[in-house]
Amino acid sequence: MKKFMCLIYLILLSCVESSNKEYYKSGNLKTNHFYSKKGELDSLVNYFDSEKAQPRKIISKYNDSLSYIITYNSKGRMISEGYINKDSIKLGKWYLYKDDTTEVFEFKEIRGDQYLNQSWVKNSNGDTISGNYFHLKKTKDSVKVNDIVTFKFYLEGFILSPNSELIFLYPKDDKNFDENFSNEFILKKDTIRSLKYTDVNYNLEQLPLNHMLMVNFQFESSGRKKIRGILTEINKIQEDSFKLEERKIYFDQYIYVE
Repeated sequence: MKKFMCLIYLILLSCVESSNKEYYKSGNLKTNHFYSKKGELDSLVNYFDSEKAQPRKIISKYNDSLSYIITYNSKGRMISEGYINKDSIKLGKWYLYKDDTTEVFEFKEIRGDQYLNQSWVKNSNGDTISGNYFHLKKTKDSVKVNDIVTFKFYLEGFILSPNSELIFLYPKDDKNFDENFSNEFILKKDTIRSLKYTDVNYNLEQLPLNHMLMVNFQFESSGRKKIRGILTEINKIQEDSFKLEERKIYFDQYIYVE
């Protein structure tokens, strides 16, 4: 992954039309701005204050709304990489590289703010060893009109408590959340409770049913459909209290309806 991204950005930097350089007081190269044939800023490289011009950060334009950032330490080792938008909000998966692990953070823009949605910690073999994220299994990848497709969710790595509960919130009346969930507190919502409260759990008692749930979806027209919902871990602050703490994971998934 790291070698692949380095290759991509070496190619990008070699395709620019012109550049503009800034220097430290020491005379060492500080920043190199690269411009496209249209005179637009295409990418820039920020360097450590050293004679070897060691890159500290590379920012490259990905499209009109996103840029890709790679950061390095003074020894030339990659530290992190990921996307930001024009408002410097991190989006998608960001990778933080350490000695023997890689931390992966999924960011979303929720109502104009940066939101940490999920996280994973992977070992040197790429195996996930911890984190806070959900597993999703679908009964089908595509579905016909008026057929039912079931989404099965499992919360991995609870944040609040091993006794917390996973619920799923989605809009009523065939409405949908906006892309950045700006209408989250406006729409009326249905709630799906965890499998802990279902009648089918009599032979599944060894599983963490409080962190598992199933949601059925049905569509009246064909085409590519976007499903949005909010997986929420809720937990009583005290056993004899009605006050709850919560942790949200915002969910969006395409499914094709034939």
